Amino acid sequence: MLTPEQMEDAGELVAETYRQIEAELLDYLVGKMIEGDVSGQRAQTAIRLLSQSMPLELKRIIDAHASELDAAVRQEVEGSLAASDAFDLSRIAQAASVTLSKAALTAQTLAVALSAKEMLARDNLALSEAARAKFLQWSTWCATQVGTGAMTADKAMRKAVRELAKGGISIPFVTYKDETGKVTVTNHADVAVQRHIRSLIAQGASQLTMDRMRQAGVGFVEVSSHIGSRPSHAEWHGRCYHIGGAVEVDGVRYEDFEWGTGYRGACGPYTALGDQLLGVNCRHSFAPWAPGMPHAYSPDPKHPSGLVNDEVYALTQRQRARERAIRATKREIAATQRIYDASPTPESQAEVAKLKLKLRRQQEGMREFIKESNAKCKPGTEVLKRQPRREWAGDRPKGHDKIASSMRHNEPLVKISKDKNALSVSPKVNTKAYHDAFEGMPVPKAVAQSAYEQAGRILQKTNGTQHEHLAAINARTGELLADNLDMPAHDGKTGFTKTQHDHVTACQDGAVLVHNHPGSKPPSFRDIMTAAMEPNVKGSVVAGHDGTVWFFAADDPEIANELTRLYNLYKDAFGDYAEVRAVKTLVDSGMIEWMKA
Repeated sequence: MLTPEQMEDAGELVAETYRQIEAELLDYLVGKMIEGDVSGQRAQTAIRLLSQSMPLELKRIIDAHASELDAAVRQEVEGSLAASDAFDLSRIAQAASVTLSKAALTAQTLAVALSAKEMLARDNLALSEAARAKFLQWSTWCATQVGTGAMTADKAMRKAVRELAKGGISIPFVTYKDETGKVTVTNHADVAVQRHIRSLIAQGASQLTMDRMRQAGVGFVEVSSHIGSRPSHAEWHGRCYHIGGAVEVDGVRYEDFEWGTGYRGACGPYTALGDQLLGVNCRHSFAPWAPGMPHAYSPDPKHPSGLVNDEVYALTQRQRARERAIRATKREIAATQRIYDASPTPESQAEVAKLKLKLRRQQEGMREFIKESNAKCKPGTEVLKRQPRREWAGDRPKGHDKIASSMRHNEPLVKISKDKNALSVSPKVNTKAYHDAFEGMPVPKAVAQSAYEQAGRILQKTNGTQHEHLAAINARTGELLADNLDMPAHDGKTGFTKTQHDHVTACQDGAVLVHNHPGSKPPSFRDIMTAAMEPNVKGSVVAGHDGTVWFFAADDPEIANELTRLYNLYKDAFGDYAEVRAVKTLVDSGMIEWMKA
């Protein structure tokens, strides 16, 4: 299962690259329009001839990003499918006590990556043709205005260039069939490509889930839920279904999966592309389940901010609209600057200044909008967060690591002092590999980012000491629930106050714990016992001072029982090492999910 947050983020790295490609294509088109002659009677013929010569240059611009796109696709597909499969395998272990090989994950990852590469090749052709069509559209308009005497050549060219840049380049996304025939929907290149990638990842993950369930003999699924679902999706999300027909278990009826959700459009009331599970722009997913198991989702999800779902959805959509407007203004500024560079007149200079003022006001408005929206929330929560990367439009920072830096800070995660000892934090924590270790954890991207940041805070605080500190974050959103960084520290142990503990356990989404080990040792006996005995703890991160990082999930009391049994078995023979031996045996048995990087 992919969480709604993972589904939302899927394809963002690829979309970011396409925003850069779009900006470069627009810059090329703008340059050609500025250089062209739209005044003469042969203008339209010349425009058409010029547009016909463009495909090779447009292809060269797109192809220059080929390796970057390949890396982005690989990272998106591998990370998403690994997170989905890890969740599914843990659920299958609970539902059927079966441990499955990871070979299926590797095969499915390769298949989805190949499909994505083929899809991008088609999108690139569509993007090139759309760029050429845009040039032809606005150049022809410009020539017409001049030819009819409606505008001077200079005025017509300036307006055409700005409109071309502001509108951007759109490509077909999907074709619907209804009683009127075919209606093709177009989106900006970045949006269309992200939706294509998201669809491929969602379909690949769901196919892997179904294959896993067949292998394990699991016949029930739980469907995810999220706030702001379209009305038809709200009728089936957050519920459990049976594959292969409706059944009744212990007096509870479980509808057929395909009929109840419209999955694959096979049957039932939700077969329309916009109504079905994993249909157009759907962020829902599903996971193995069995009657009696706890539920991961609710049919009526609540936002931690306390705001009603409709308001949360409206606010997020308003933020997206503001982001689109900012990107459009940035594209228009770039084009207008090109006009000024070619002909530095007072009029074109004034246009650039006016647009830059517009951009500043849009950015100020975004900051104020987010501040006002978060002021409506419960204390300590927020509904919106500024997303600068979604506002880039060809202005990506120079030297920015385009692929795997989505969670890195511009500043080092931990500032290493010159005075070092054996307990000092390693410079490795400021590397891409350390960042990637968090991104590979089977948690939502927002949670991985938050865990990375909290680990940095803790390591900075404990650098060069034996002290340990602890933080807890929301297991769904990554919101910081509590930390003890301002409390007196102790060597070799850490914990929360009762008030902090109560606040963490009250979080309906569960929590992920983050703490450090100065000696860079693996998670301890006590770490695992705490996670296993606290049902609200969905995962734990342990950051070593040498740059190693562990993630483990032990959200089952049976794990605590087994660990205690193993300790009692080993304590006479191994003495002080009995706890270490018990933990190793437990990990080797596969009873807990354990990752080290």
